[in-house]
Amino acid sequence: MKLFHMCDEESWIGPDLETTKTACAAARNNEPFATEDLEDAREYTEAELDSILIDISEDFDGTKRITARELLASEIAEGGEFPRFAFGVDY
Repeated sequence: MKLFHMCDEESWIGPDLETTKTACAAARNNEPFATEDLEDAREYTEAELDSILIDISEDFDGTKRITARELLASEIAEGGEFPRFAFGVDY
């Protein structure tokens, strides 16, 4: 499994980019806008996996953070259905 930057607001975990883009678009109910912002989707780099910090604290107050690499490892260990949403950004 790999971690993909799907758009500015969403990151997903999946086996490959095309499969993950298809699942992301389907989760968006295949609306016309569903794939427009997925054109630039890409796999995160090794450096990004270590530098991106994700807030996993209960109140999302920044008191507990893990790297994207740690999140990916945790999600894979958890198992279940892939591709799936990994994390998002609220603006």
